[in-house]
Amino acid sequence: MCTKFSPNSKFLAIGLMNYTIRIHFADTMKFYLSLYGHKLQVLSLDVSSDSTLLVSGSADKSAKIWGLDFGDLHKSLFAHDNSVMQVAFVPDTHYFFTTGKDGLIKYWDADKFEHILTLSGHHSEIWGLALSREGTPYLLLEMISLYDFGIKLKNKFIWNLKENKN
Repeated sequence: MCTKFSPNSKFLAIGLMNYTIRIHFADTMKFYLSLYGHKLQVLSLDVSSDSTLLVSGSADKSAKIWGLDFGDLHKSLFAHDNSVMQVAFVPDTHYFFTTGKDGLIKYWDADKFEHILTLSGHHSEIWGLALSREGTPYLLLEMISLYDFGIKLKNKFIWNLKENKN
């Protein structure tokens, strides 16, 4: 369902339909770890900039935070009221975002296992999210709704990630 290279190019993470995540060495494709714990398909993965944490999102409504050293599950979070469609780490931090079919975007701290912020305003599912890798401390979110393949801009949010305020 999804794949992700670690930023240090050491690992390739693969989310599978059998509810697991397999980690392979990227250079040889030799198996390294298998991560078990989701109850439904893994839909999205991301690896932190320091390549120590992996966050996964699933159709089981959870986001899970895993350690890449031993494959240990650090925390399972009930993230959304419907499937978690996308997860993404903020560059050079252990903060991450989740998006869901419930129309919400949530901001989390992977070290403290805390929910920081919920951004609402979207009227339907949110299928994706992209963050700048250039270290820009701002996230621009444009809430867009699709009507018969026409795009309509709904709301725009600018969030200062360094100071945690908009």
